[in-house]
Amino acid sequence: MTILPHRRLILVLAACVVLAAVGVALWFNLPVAEVVAIDPPDQRDQPSVDSFEPPSELGFVGSSACAECHAEIVGVYAQHPMAKSVRSVASDSEEWPEGFRSALVPGEHKVLTVQATPGAMTHEERIYDEEGELIAKCTYPMAYVVGAGERGRAYLRQQDNILFMSPVNWYPQESAWDLAPQYKKDDVRRFNRRVTADCLGCHTGRVAVTERGTNLYEPQVFHEMEIGCERCHGPGADHVAYQSGDELKSLATDPIVNPTKLTISQREAVCYQCHLSAIRVLQAGRSQLDFRPGMELSDVWCVLDEGTDIQADGRTKSVNHVQQMRDSRCFMGSNGEMGCISCHDPHSVPTVENRAEFFRSRCLNCHANEDCGEEMPKRMMVEDSCVDCHMPSLASHNMAHVAQTDHRVLKRPTDSLGDEGKDPAARGLVLFGEMRNQLSEAEQKRGLGLGSYVYLTRKGIPVPPQLTALLKDSLADYPNDGILLNALGTLSLKQNDVASALTFFERASHGLVEREVALDNLLRLSVLSQDSDATLEYAEQVLVIDSGDANAHASRALALRGLNRSVEAIAAMRKAIELNPGQLEYHDWLAGYFEALGQDENARAERTLIQRLQSARPPEDIENATGSNAGDG
Repeated sequence: MTILPHRRLILVLAACVVLAAVGVALWFNLPVAEVVAIDPPDQRDQPSVDSFEPPSELGFVGSSACAECHAEIVGVYAQHPMAKSVRSVASDSEEWPEGFRSALVPGEHKVLTVQATPGAMTHEERIYDEEGELIAKCTYPMAYVVGAGERGRAYLRQQDNILFMSPVNWYPQESAWDLAPQYKKDDVRRFNRRVTADCLGCHTGRVAVTERGTNLYEPQVFHEMEIGCERCHGPGADHVAYQSGDELKSLATDPIVNPTKLTISQREAVCYQCHLSAIRVLQAGRSQLDFRPGMELSDVWCVLDEGTDIQADGRTKSVNHVQQMRDSRCFMGSNGEMGCISCHDPHSVPTVENRAEFFRSRCLNCHANEDCGEEMPKRMMVEDSCVDCHMPSLASHNMAHVAQTDHRVLKRPTDSLGDEGKDPAARGLVLFGEMRNQLSEAEQKRGLGLGSYVYLTRKGIPVPPQLTALLKDSLADYPNDGILLNALGTLSLKQNDVASALTFFERASHGLVEREVALDNLLRLSVLSQDSDATLEYAEQVLVIDSGDANAHASRALALRGLNRSVEAIAAMRKAIELNPGQLEYHDWLAGYFEALGQDENARAERTLIQRLQSARPPEDIENATGSNAGDG
């Protein structure tokens, strides 16, 4: 059966209904397991589910104010990777290693390139035909560098009030450019993977959003770019006033947060807000940027966990330190008192020269009276380093070019089994830490339902009817919850209940949290139903948010054609092609429309271009290919 170009494009656009889009408000790096354990929540009196008040954005003074009195600590911390977490490309003036200035990352049909000059960097997507002639290219200036350079550097581009991630990363451990984690060759996301508030909330200091709960940012994206003092100590204005001797001096204690004086769970939450990689379901009414030192983790997220996620081959998931540490004999033997700062100095990182001594001294705080058990010559082979023997590096199974320390602190790591060697029944999703005692029944039910939904969707396992029922029950407690509404809309689609899906998505589109996801789904459904008026309405709403959404421009073209506005329809599709020149269906639709309009010359030009695109591949001599300057660096 031959599918007409018009119908083929409809299918492509409709296929973009985002099954996993509910993950916008969930932690972006989700684990996979065989078993989902949904235990009934405890019954207890709890505060109202609507009792949360957003924290104030006032009271922040910036790390520079701290330096006036704490110059020594600030100076030491300036060398910490967290103090170098993000910076503008324009200020990235450090000496570049060999191979950094220019690079080619070939795919199956496209080529990604990097060009770096002092204070500027561009990444490009290029498409060449089988003769090595350049067909099209899209050039993206990079605005920000994310990562201190210890394990990797990611690059972000800014388009109006949106940030997008480049598919290309720099990996210092191998001195190489390569695809970013979770990208594959010729990835359909290209340079359009949105950078959400949960990403920025952990990799940056303070973010300036246009509206709370959105992933839209002010033109000046950051109040403070690098992770600063107030991320761990809370807003500093009252502390400055207290120490300055004004009216706040009457307070019994200094209002600044000292994590060592918090409860254990509050102290650990300061670190866990970013270093706990698990399924994190944003609590209803919360924002990814709401956490303040002194809060419980459960004040902002319901966290579901499945353990250390170490595979039988010894590889681990990156950023999984917390689960590994909590699985250690050290942690369990401390009655839960051991934490991140038991071993790590939050203000500094030991140098290579004193690393072994630094961490050995931390071990000896608890093990001073215990003999190592190994002969001294063997101990000195690794500079008498406890870490080298008991916390070796493990390769990552979810990030290329990366290794991390095994935080299980095993007596003999080579004898350990990964999680794959354990009973699968012990590896299901469970509420993390003390959350069963901290969350209300409604919060637990919602968190378990949404977390399990995403968990199963990513695994490709059909969602059982009881989980759908659980989500619908939660909607009674949270009737305006955009995350729940979008999840139920997607489940309704999977059950071919389009009417219910439309109702859920329409309700979700009236809120802030997940509004973009709802509009995107409404747009795709209107395309599928060939409702030109609705398609045009939703496409234009999406384009107000993201003017560079190629699919929205293509959807708009379909609607305009249906409304007999041919000149506008052609212009809209040409804009879609400008943004994504390799999308064959765009060209096919345009060629078919030209043929329908009797514009034979334009139609032939598009058909010729389609033939070239169909045979596109990276040239054999790519550095000298027509239109290439990637080897100039």
